[in-house]
Amino acid sequence: MREDDPLSDEAEEEIGTLRQRGEESGWAELDRAALFHAFDRWLAHPRLLDHADKSFLRFLVLNEITFLISHPLIGDHAWEYIRNAARQLGPEDPHGLRDAWIISTFELAAESPEDPDFLEKLFSLAADEGTRWAVFGAYKNLPWRLRLHAHRYSKGLITDEDCDLWLIEQGHGEDEILMQKSGPGE
Repeated sequence: MREDDPLSDEAEEEIGTLRQRGEESGWAELDRAALFHAFDRWLAHPRLLDHADKSFLRFLVLNEITFLISHPLIGDHAWEYIRNAARQLGPEDPHGLRDAWIISTFELAAESPEDPDFLEKLFSLAADEGTRWAVFGAYKNLPWRLRLHAHRYSKGLITDEDCDLWLIEQGHGEDEILMQKSGPGE
């Protein structure tokens, strides 16, 4: 349960209204543009950008974008929006948005149950040096799944050598021990 937060309530209401309008119109161009314009405004809001602010606002907005990925008429557009947002987050990341995107979006792809379409989208980010961080970030809390998913979904964009290097950088060394955490078929 979250605390009362008028700004988060305002964002939730605005995004919900725009999403409903888009669904009712079959995601007409004007409705789609209005929703993503609202996302742009909320993602630039000073309180959302305040890394010290522990309110619900940041995750509410990011989750709303992520939830759109599975919708047939808007999902590809939402994914491109996420891809562009990931690309714009430079290595400095003064607002801590990389971690927020990892938690709200990328890590969801890495978790069970496997969603092949979502995993293929995630691993497609490895083709761009500016978004490659998101693939590895998705496995920060699930390192034992990286190699298996890379073999299945990366189309060669994440190699065994990439996995080895990342696991060592994360302090995991070889992933033989990590693989013991995997369940059947993982």
